[in-house]
Order: sequence, then C-alpha cells, then structure tokens
Amino acid sequence: MISTQIIGNYKFVLFVDDVGIERNSVKILDNILREANLLYEINDGSVTVLKQTNVILEAISRLELEYNEKDIFTNIQKLKLNENVSQIFAWISSNNVHSKILIPFLEHMSELIVTIKSNNQLSILSKSKSGNVKLKEYHHELMNNKTMIKEIKIEKVQEQKEDVNVDNIGTFKIGQFTAEELEAKRNLKLPFEKININQEKKEAKIIYTPDNVDDFDEEDDPDNDLQFI
Repeated sequence: MISTQIIGNYKFVLFVDDVGIERNSVKILDNILREANLLYEINDGSVTVLKQTNVILEAISRLELEYNEKDIFTNIQKLKLNENVSQIFAWISSNNVHSKILIPFLEHMSELIVTIKSNNQLSILSKSKSGNVKLKEYHHELMNNKTMIKEIKIEKVQEQKEDVNVDNIGTFKIGQFTAEELEAKRNLKLPFEKININQEKKEAKIIYTPDNVDDFDEEDDPDNDLQFI
C-alpha cells in the first residue's frame, strides 16, 4: 500500500502530477489517509490549525490563483512549523500551474516526493535528515481508486566483456609489416640520421685566401719603415 511508504516521518509530502489527474487528487489522498486511519482537514492556504491533525492542501494550481509564489511558500513553511500539523499533503500538476518556480521550489521544501509519471507508474523520492536520498519506482492503480503499489525492480545488466587483442589496440602496428612496408622502412632516411659520415679524427686547419687588394710588407721587418722619435 502506498500509505506505508508516505505516512510517518515526512512532514511535507508533495505529489507531482505529470499525467493530469488533478481533478481526482482529493479523492486519491482521501483514500490514502483513510487507509491509514488518519484524520485530516482540507486547507485553503490558511496557517491556522487549532487541533492535532493532518492537512491536505487545496491543489497548488488553485492556490496560485489566490496567492503569489512567496505567500504559498511562506504559508507552507508556517504549516511545517505548526506543532498541531502532523503531516502536510500537497498536489501540484505540471500541466496546470503557470509559475515555473513552483514545482522545483516545493520539491526542495518537501521531505518526500511522489511523482505520478503515467497511468500505471510512479516514483517515490525520500529525503532523510542525514541528507540521504532514495528513489524507487512503482506500479500503481490510483486511477482505479486502489492504493496498492508494487515496486519495480531495476535489474543491473552486466555486459559481457570481449577478449581484447592487445596488438590491435592503438593506431600503429607494432612488429607487423607487409613486405612493401618493410622495404619502405629500410629506405626511409630521417633528417637526424648520420649517413656516411667519416668518424676519423681530423686536424683543424684554417685556410685564408688573400684578396688582390691586401697590403703585404715585403721586408723582413715590417716595422722598418716606421719613424721613431
């Protein structure tokens, strides 16, 4: 039963309707709370609750016609802090609300989110005080006024790993060449290879070839023509 999943430690329970069954929302919530033998009152957004009870808010799309977003958030927060309120149940239809911030903000405020994804499938996301989050998928029959749900087990499929040939990994072939590739490899001359270099040591020589205009002194002493005082 869905009541066993949502009744208890969650102060604010939000139903997110992606199907469009808002017209049945009060009846669905009534069935769930009656199943758990819980008393409740329908609240139009008022923060005044004088006795211990549970609260079913009017559909958020209707509250949106009377209040702005800030007032809706503020009133729900005050109900959460009210000691006379055991649990709050709200219903919001993604097709009927106009404000784009209502759904994400209410999801942030809630401790448990029931998302009705289709006519027979829903998910329940629960948040613990320690920060842990759990998400489970269920089959449901809420449209038929039945509160039974059945968890959908998600099986983990293990992919069979194929044997990998290490030689085929990578872009280049290693050790596998055709005859043409081997011949091309032998004839390839890289720019940094030393080709036909005589490794014998040779003496360094400086060879100078004079120009015709160079001035050479023919005397044995090139300074004889200088006058010293």
